[in-house]
Amino acid sequence: MSLRKHREQQDKKHLDELAHVTRLGLMGEMASGIAHELNQPLTAISTYTQTSINLINTEHPDPVKLLEILSKIHHQASRAGQIIQHMREFIKSHAKHRSTADINSLIHECVDLCIVELNQNGVKLKLELENNLPSIYVDQIQIEQVLMNLIRNSVDALKNLPEKRQRQITIHSRVTLNNSIQVRVKDNGPGINEDQQKKISTPFYTTKADGMGMGISISRSLIEAHEGTLYFKSKPDKGTTFYFILPTA
Repeated sequence: MSLRKHREQQDKKHLDELAHVTRLGLMGEMASGIAHELNQPLTAISTYTQTSINLINTEHPDPVKLLEILSKIHHQASRAGQIIQHMREFIKSHAKHRSTADINSLIHECVDLCIVELNQNGVKLKLELENNLPSIYVDQIQIEQVLMNLIRNSVDALKNLPEKRQRQITIHSRVTLNNSIQVRVKDNGPGINEDQQKKISTPFYTTKADGMGMGISISRSLIEAHEGTLYFKSKPDKGTTFYFILPTA
């Protein structure tokens, strides 16, 4: 029993290390989008600061107007700080820490990180999230990693669609009949052919020219480590849907 427990601990440690590597890879690929996302609040801060200076230098400064501009500066600075903090939390290697969480909040967190990439690739995002879902007991960073893997896979699948064809990703959340939480990430891309479907969960298998081939494999392992399941359905020219189910807290 002690040998088996030791083996399980080693397997979990190895999974955490692999997950950390894929997180670094994800953030590296998203770096340009994150830089653009940070540039928006920083530009706004610069603009509002200059406006404040100009207002102070007038003969009769308007304190109400100045307070309004300073509040906007504070809001933009907080936004920039939140982006950086979330990046740090996402990429840092950390001891496994589980807590109760709301799956819809985790989905929104991931969408915020991916929104620039979605816009750059002309992808329309649709959220169909069921309200008042039961809480889940998870490592929040790891579940966010799974969500981001699935979202980015869908974006990659949509990149090569004809320009006139609408590119759409739909994320669903709901409670199942046995009181588990199901999340679906669906795209209207070209789908996955039968040969690729047999290999897609295999480590190091990838359809991307510069991919590591670890995204789906790691995602499946992370979900299974949370006593859940991950699976998918795909039809050529109809798109692909990835599902995962997690037990409630």
